[in-house]
Amino acid sequence: MLAPRTPGAHQEIGLISAALAGIRPAVVGMIAAAAVTVGRTAPQHWLSAVIFAAALVALLRFKVEVIWLIPVAGLPAGCCSR
Repeated sequence: MLAPRTPGAHQEIGLISAALAGIRPAVVGMIAAAAVTVGRTAPQHWLSAVIFAAALVALLRFKVEVIWLIPVAGLPAGCCSR
């Protein structure tokens, strides 16, 4: 690993890590609040539960990247909308 050229850079990295560790719970809370809001206002449909279950299995069991799940999860809604 390369050593930083500025004195005290190691402390700065520690401060940045500590700041990010403190921000992480707030970000998780905001995402959870957004999910609850969308869940309450979105129309409930059985296809939504199927998409959620399939995405959860793909994430946890098959370790599929989220970037692939987002567009694939939108396909049934686009194909089945009236």
